[in-house]
Amino acid sequence: IAPGVAEIHLGDPRQVLASMMEGWESGRFVMYPDLPGWTGERPWSFLLTLGWRDLNGLPLEHLAAGQWASAMKTLLDSLDQLPADRWSAARYDALLVDPNAEIARICKNVDIEWDRTLGQELPIARHTVSKPSADKWRGRGDEIKRVLAPLGPMLERAARAADH
Repeated sequence: IAPGVAEIHLGDPRQVLASMMEGWESGRFVMYPDLPGWTGERPWSFLLTLGWRDLNGLPLEHLAAGQWASAMKTLLDSLDQLPADRWSAARYDALLVDPNAEIARICKNVDIEWDRTLGQELPIARHTVSKPSADKWRGRGDEIKRVLAPLGPMLERAARAADH
């Protein structure tokens, strides 16, 4: 990415929540094995977000949703401070459908050249628990549906940023 230009990743929060829940369950992303005051079923995984204490004892889908909302608020608040021409959003759903087109769009938005061609599928990152899929969340559909309504305003704000 060009100096002074931010690139952010935004995608369908259902996919993100499903991946976060999968990651928590795997135990591979524990960041704070002995977090003082944390009495959750699992040790704290991923980013320690503002309001983490409020998530103590909640079911996994609420934990992932609270963590996502806090991180997204911090990210979007920061983006609000940047000129619109200094950042571009990467859409995970678009990366899944056509990685080359999405990378080309991002590069064009930030005025840099892209010098390679990706395959038709995203390569699996070493931190991935399972293969990326647009429908991955459906296996957790009931859990995820329980937390979507309270996320409404943040979902709308993230969708506006993703369309940037």
